[in-house]
Amino acid sequence: MNYTLKTIILVAMEWKSFNNTWRTRISYFSTVVSISLVLFVVGLLGLVVINARTLADKVKEHFECSVYIKDGAKEVEINQFKKYLDVQDYVLEANLIDQDSAVAIMQSELKDDEKFLEMLDGKNPLPVSIDVRIKAAYTHLDSLKKIEEQMLKNPIVTSVQYDKGNLQFVNDNINRIGTWLLTITVILLIIAIALINNTLRIKVYSQRFVIRTMQLIGAKSSFIRRPFVLGAVVQGILAALLAIIMMMGFLSFLLKHFPEMEAIQNFEQNAMIYLGVIGIGILITWLSTIISVSKFLRMKTDELYY
Repeated sequence: MNYTLKTIILVAMEWKSFNNTWRTRISYFSTVVSISLVLFVVGLLGLVVINARTLADKVKEHFECSVYIKDGAKEVEINQFKKYLDVQDYVLEANLIDQDSAVAIMQSELKDDEKFLEMLDGKNPLPVSIDVRIKAAYTHLDSLKKIEEQMLKNPIVTSVQYDKGNLQFVNDNINRIGTWLLTITVILLIIAIALINNTLRIKVYSQRFVIRTMQLIGAKSSFIRRPFVLGAVVQGILAALLAIIMMMGFLSFLLKHFPEMEAIQNFEQNAMIYLGVIGIGILITWLSTIISVSKFLRMKTDELYY
């Protein structure tokens, strides 16, 4: 009878130990998953912000200004001016449009049954021009005004034309979208910090009596705090890595179904976002755990029951 009772007690103790271990593992896993989901959303928004900026730069870099050359300018002077433009910091690409090319462009815009030169008795009134694509950083009205003034100093240039209204419209909309994205990012980051902090605070709360026991046996605050902080940082790293895997999977899914998005991908910037997710995961878990543990270290024994 005693043997049977001892066996039952040992089995019960083993089951309790196994059950506690299993619950601890589930709690640890659920904490990592919760943090990773928050970091995934934050990282995803970071990718959206970066790719939106890249897309905006691509849109801006399609902007062109036409530099018209005066009649009678020598070919050598025109070529020298084009070479001058090619080396300027603000120039992305400069294309020389001679009179024959200008006629071909004009003809392509007319109906097939209309001959441009025949309409003008064989005379070509179109001037030589240079179409200049401007780098995104210089596609602002103030910058373009300075560029225009600089170009007009050359004696062979008669005028510089570009669509000011359309450029201002594009810049205003890009700035508006950027402001909204930045606002949403800040709000979401605050929510992410609050959610991760709450998750870790609940985890520390479940160990408050362990903290009190360690205090009663004379353990220093730094000694008590250390395992909690290290464990939280490890969870933050694991959660960040899981979030990065989900982000890469989601990005791969988008590129597979929308291959045109590959043109705006900047893998160096994406890598910076991934590193940022790891940094945020470590920083928030580290800071939240220190605050939570410090709070319970200051509590009196009676307050631990509430």
